[in-house]
Amino acid sequence: MLLVTETPPGPYIAQNLWASVLAFTVAGNGAPLVPATGIDKSALADPACLAFRAASSEVFVGNRHGVNAADGVPGSISRFIYDKAAGTLTANGTITGNSLSAVDQIAFNPMTGEMFVADFNYPTSGPSISRFTFDAAGNAVANGTLGSGPTGGLAFAADGVRLYATSGGQASSIIRQFDLSNGGAPLVDVTIADAPRLFNMAVRNGVLYVAAVDVNKVYRLAIGASDDLTLKDSVTADGALSVAFSPDGNEMFTAAHLTSEFIDRFSYNAADDSWTSTTKLMTTSSLGGILVLP
Repeated sequence: MLLVTETPPGPYIAQNLWASVLAFTVAGNGAPLVPATGIDKSALADPACLAFRAASSEVFVGNRHGVNAADGVPGSISRFIYDKAAGTLTANGTITGNSLSAVDQIAFNPMTGEMFVADFNYPTSGPSISRFTFDAAGNAVANGTLGSGPTGGLAFAADGVRLYATSGGQASSIIRQFDLSNGGAPLVDVTIADAPRLFNMAVRNGVLYVAAVDVNKVYRLAIGASDDLTLKDSVTADGALSVAFSPDGNEMFTAAHLTSEFIDRFSYNAADDSWTSTTKLMTTSSLGGILVLP
C-alpha cells in the first residue's frame, strides 16, 4: 500500500482546505496504483507527512493545523493501526505537546526507536525538532527538543548517531546535522547551491535523498563512513516535496506539491546508478508526504 497526504501550499491554510490521506494498492514495481480507502480528513487536521512505526504496526500522520494553529492547536500526530492483511487503518489516538508545531516530517531512530519530529513553526523561532520515546504501553513520552527555527525534513544515518534536518522557511538550501552521541550537538551545516526550500528526506543504500520543491529536483548525497555528506547528483522530479521507495528499493516515488498534483514514479538503473521517470499518476490536489507500507 502507498499513502500520500493531500497538502495545500502554505504558509497559512484555511480550515476549509484541510484534506485527507490518499491510499493506493500496488502489486509490485511498475504495477498500476489502484485507489483504496485512505484516511478521511475528519480524522486529521491538515495532514502533511507520514511515517511507519514497525514496532506497533502504526502509521503516524503529522498534522500542520493550518501552520498558524487555525484551530488553536499548533501541531499534532494522529496514530493509526495498520492491518496489512485487511488493508485497513484504524485510529489509535493523537500525540500533542512538546513544542509540536506544523509537523512536516517524522523519523524514527533506526537503533533506538526514538521519534524525532520536524516542526515547521513558520515564521517563529521556536524549537525545530521535537523528540519522543515510547513507554511499555506504546504511549509517546516527551523527550526534549533540538534546534530552533523552522524545519522541513528529517532523516538518520544507518547507525542512528547522525541526524540530518533541512531548514524550513521560504528559501533554504541548508541541511543541518546533529550528533546524537553527544546530546544532539549541532555539527557543520551542509549547503546545496541553488536549491532553495529543501524539504522531506529519505535514505536508500547509504545515500540521502532530499526533495527540493522549487527547483524540481531530488538531490542525492552519499553518507560516508563517519556519516558525513557528499553531494553526488540530482534527479529531475517536478514539484517534489517528499520521497519514498518500494520495499526492494528499485522503484522511487515522489509527491508533487504547489502547482503540481501527481505522484511521480522512477525505476532504478543499477548499471549506472541512475533513476528514470516512468509514469505520473494525477491526483486532484497538491500533495505532501508519501509513504510505502511494508
